[in-house]
Amino acid sequence: MNIYDEIDQFTQKLSSSPECARFKAAQQKIDADPEMKEKVEAYMREQAMTQARQAMGMPLSQEEIEHFNQKTREMLSIPEIAEFFQAQMLVLPILKTLAERTANAVGFDSSVLNGVLGNFTGA
Repeated sequence: MNIYDEIDQFTQKLSSSPECARFKAAQQKIDADPEMKEKVEAYMREQAMTQARQAMGMPLSQEEIEHFNQKTREMLSIPEIAEFFQAQMLVLPILKTLAERTANAVGFDSSVLNGVLGNFTGA
C-alpha cells in the first residue's frame, strides 16, 4: 500500500469520527441558511482581522474589545451558530495535532506551523 492510500484510509476514519460528524452536521445547518452563513463568515472575517492586528502588535481600544465581545455574545445566542463554533473547537485541535505530528514525522520544524495553526486554534 502506498502512502496516499494510507492517507485516504486515515481521512475516511477521521471523517467518520464523532467530532467531524458533529462539525459536518453543524456546517450543513449553517450552509442551508444563506443569511446565517453570511453572519458566520462576516464574524470570522472580523475575528481574523482582529487577531491579525493583535499579532502585529496593534492594540485594540476598550471600545473595539467591547464591540467584538458584544458581537460574540450575539453570535453565540443563535443556537445553530453556537453549535457550529462549539463543533469547530472540537475539530481544530485534532487538525493542529495532525499537522504537528506529520511535520515531526518527516523532520519538518513544526514550530513554523504555529503561526498558521495558531490562527485557527487560538493558540
